Amino acid sequence: MVNILWLLMIGASIFMFIARGDYEGVMNTITTSAESSVELLIVFLGAMSIWTGVIKLCEKSGISDVISKILSYPMKVLFP
Repeated sequence: MVNILWLLMIGASIFMFIARGDYEGVMNTITTSAESSVELLIVFLGAMSIWTGVIKLCEKSGISDVISKILSYPMKVLFP
């Protein structure tokens, strides 16, 4: 359902650009959107890499076991 909604919104936007005769606007919008998507991907990739490394360090040092033991009682109370 959401895919159909996205398809309709994108299709309507492109149709409106073409109906107004603004072909250059379509190309500028597509190019700008692709550029910002790649920039966002790079930022997320960096953050994901850092947190994956932190989690691996916690697993190897045993900190995750300690945190698990500390949080086991509150989790049992919250999620019976």
